[in-house]
Amino acid sequence: MIIFHRSNVFATVILFSVLACSTETGSQDGSSAIKASAHCQDIESVFDKLECFVTLADVRDDPSLCSQSTIEGVELQCYAIIAERRNDKDLCSLIPSRSQEQQTLRDVCISDVAKKVLEPKFCEEIVTPGLRDSCYAQLGKELGDSNLCKKIHDAGLRSMCGGEPVYVQ
Repeated sequence: MIIFHRSNVFATVILFSVLACSTETGSQDGSSAIKASAHCQDIESVFDKLECFVTLADVRDDPSLCSQSTIEGVELQCYAIIAERRNDKDLCSLIPSRSQEQQTLRDVCISDVAKKVLEPKFCEEIVTPGLRDSCYAQLGKELGDSNLCKKIHDAGLRSMCGGEPVYVQ
């Protein structure tokens, strides 16, 4: 979720101005994206920088523009946001899984797309057990499919999903 701050809106307006000027002058090469990317780099707030890169990738219809960020967290969050907005789970694979933090972000990305498009088979690709269970639970409830609840390893969550009692020993 992105929280819009006044400076964030201002940054987005400037970005749109840069992009609009380039399309008005007929520039369809990468120079307008480079200028806009440079503008995004100059933004100090990490949240505003993220929104700038997401907007740039959206407007240019090019998720690879997220990689222009010099801050890895901004780049990876940008991929996740674009994937969710486009209902495109494959974009989540642009998030590497070299660390637990990156794996978690990738799994959240997959889960967000799965829940948005109501596709339980995407949950199978989630590596982090709690996130995978949560994906199945939310889709099981949303789709009214108790078979999805049976795939949940956590007994408490499985019970909440499928209505089965939990026995404590």
